[in-house]
Amino acid sequence: MAKLAQLPAELLQKILSNFLNINHHVAYLVLPLFEPNAADLATLKAASRTCRVLRDAAEPLIWRHLCLTQPRRQGHPPTQQLISLIRLWHERPELAGHVHTLYFSGEELPFGPQVISEEDVAFVSRVLQEFGFQLSQPWVQVPGQTPDAQPWHTASNNLSFITALIVLMAQNVRMLDLFVGGDFFKCMPSPGETSARLEHLRRFRCHSTTGESMASMNPLLRLAPNLKELQVWRARLGHGEDLDWSGFTSLELTDADASEAAIANVIRSCRGLREFTFSPDTGHAPNEAMAALLMHASTLRKLDINFGADGEEDGLCVGSVAAFNNLEDVRLSRHEIGRDSECTLRTLPSSLRFLEIYGYPDDCGEEIEWLAGAFQAGDYPDLKEVWLEGWECDTDHPGPCRGTLCDENYPYEEGVDEHGSDWEYGSGDEEEACDGGRTVTELRAILLEAGVSCKIRSPGR
Repeated sequence: MAKLAQLPAELLQKILSNFLNINHHVAYLVLPLFEPNAADLATLKAASRTCRVLRDAAEPLIWRHLCLTQPRRQGHPPTQQLISLIRLWHERPELAGHVHTLYFSGEELPFGPQVISEEDVAFVSRVLQEFGFQLSQPWVQVPGQTPDAQPWHTASNNLSFITALIVLMAQNVRMLDLFVGGDFFKCMPSPGETSARLEHLRRFRCHSTTGESMASMNPLLRLAPNLKELQVWRARLGHGEDLDWSGFTSLELTDADASEAAIANVIRSCRGLREFTFSPDTGHAPNEAMAALLMHASTLRKLDINFGADGEEDGLCVGSVAAFNNLEDVRLSRHEIGRDSECTLRTLPSSLRFLEIYGYPDDCGEEIEWLAGAFQAGDYPDLKEVWLEGWECDTDHPGPCRGTLCDENYPYEEGVDEHGSDWEYGSGDEEEACDGGRTVTELRAILLEAGVSCKIRSPGR
């Protein structure tokens, strides 16, 4: 029998990959999309130190998903540690080439200008020049005055140079997951200043920590010619944005600060959108955006929209989606689906595979019952699952129901006192009884009986 180290390199790496589990935090914006399990990573590192064969097989796995900062851990990575990483990658660029996903949060890095030794300044400056960075820039702009150029290592944002350099050194990166401010992007060289390109970058998720316009991301976007998926939380679109949207096939703009006309213009600027996710920071009328999306009716596969309506009185309705005949994944707010013949659910195309309704479905029971009947009638042969929002009792009123939770992990309890007519309030006023999760549980039962899988997600997720 062959020893482990005698196996072909591809087979050995396949075996070792089973020891590395990745945590996917898709529902949490403050956590990385790809986070290697710490214990598994330690096991691979130990294996890589045993012999050259195992090192060669383990190293690509060790570096594949790199988190420069560690969420939920106290303390910051020291600046010296980041500079040591640059030294290592400069000596062994093949290690940087193993990185496929790269995450870091500027909020988890040391704050303010960092003290850097003369030796490190000289080394990092040399590498920065190799990658086309400007070593001195006028960081403080005062109207009417000519700003003085300041060396990078004395600037208040000198750590932004170091992190920007690390990103460009990882030239095979497939996905960037960054929580950064405008200073990070300002450090980036222009395409004319550097030959470095992030040719393999396909997906970029950005949480803007300083609230600057999306145009501030341009320096990085211009170095990623094949970027297809863009996700921006707290996206801010100003007037006259010069971003090139034409290459994006998946666009996610959440908590967006942008006018209805600006969003519609962005949609029209894309070519062949397959996925579109949008929510504004304040309520929007959906008309302009939905009209613009018709340009992508034949290509759109996922539509996840919540225009911010607070209730039926807002009068916001997504309207018909019948023209989107290839839609597979649809996520809508209960306040924006309309009712009766104008209900969006009644216009869903037969290609539907997944449906999620945001908000507690206490006033759209008829529409969901209709959907269950349509599924039984064979109108939605590919529908696999529906997600409904769970119930959480408000905490601004008295009563034994206070704090009641009903979701996938906490089923509805018949015995919960929903403070109906038999509950006496101190004020003497009679209040409407809490639902307690009864409605969503009944709707789930209707869908399950029709043959559709249904999950109750935690409220407010």
